[in-house]
Amino acid sequence: MAICVHYITLRPEADENEFNKFVTEELLPAARTVTGRRAGLHADRHVFIKGSTEKRTYLWIIEWTHQVAESDNSFSVAVGPTLKAKLAGFALHTFKLYAVMARSSNDSIVTPTLDVPDELRDPQGWLGEDVWDVV
Repeated sequence: MAICVHYITLRPEADENEFNKFVTEELLPAARTVTGRRAGLHADRHVFIKGSTEKRTYLWIIEWTHQVAESDNSFSVAVGPTLKAKLAGFALHTFKLYAVMARSSNDSIVTPTLDVPDELRDPQGWLGEDVWDVV
C-alpha cells in the first residue's frame, strides 16, 4: 500500500462550510487514483480529516492498495482541471507520498482499559498532545 497525504490549509477568505460541502459533494466523488502501473482494479480509500489544533487545516489521506502486496509506487489523484482550480480557490495544499514500512499484525488493535502494565501508565512514554490520567 502506498499512502498519499494532502495537507490542506484554507485561505483566510474561504468559507469553511462551503469548503466542507465542496469536498463532500464534489471533490471526493470525482477523485480517481492515477498510476503508470495500473493493471486491473485496486482498492482506494480516501479519508478527509480536520485538524484539531489548527482549525482550518485538513488532511486528505489516500491509501492505494494492491490486492497482492505492498506498494511504494507513486500515484496521483485526478479530479479534473475545474475541481483542481476550485480547490485552489479555497485552500493552499501540499502533497507527500509515503510507503508503508510496518504495520500491526492484526486488522485492528484492541486497547485494554484494565490491567495496563506499569510502563504504559507513565505519561512520559505517551505519543500525542493530550495527557490522560490512566487509572
